[in-house]
Amino acid sequence: IDGEQINLSIWDTAGQEEYDRLRTLSYPGTDVFMFCFSVVKPDSFDNLRDKWLPEIRQHCPEAILMLVGCKNDLRFTLFNKFQNQERKFVTSDEGEYMAAVLGAHGYFEVPSFHHSKVAPIFHEGAREALRRRR
Repeated sequence: IDGEQINLSIWDTAGQEEYDRLRTLSYPGTDVFMFCFSVVKPDSFDNLRDKWLPEIRQHCPEAILMLVGCKNDLRFTLFNKFQNQERKFVTSDEGEYMAAVLGAHGYFEVPSFHHSKVAPIFHEGAREALRRRR
């Protein structure tokens, strides 16, 4: 990143209650947490505030938080498909607001199948971690 070599380890942790004690074993030494949720599943968004933030703040209070809204391309597709039904999606404004409320480094969105949009988010997290270490 910016001419500096880094070691990046990525952990995709399970949110099920039966993994609560095991999951926290992976937290020590973590610089950045990327909270990923589906913009077409508001429950996953609500879990940021209700489940994940309290857990992370307890175990890694100084860690950088980043919010990533996944599947943003489906927001429009599913809206058109279900426009006659009551269906809730997470908007970009809601994601940005949640990031501000949580004190996150930023809010980012990525589509379902364009993986090229993912790498810049990891680069941003690594840059912020390096900046804070200096």
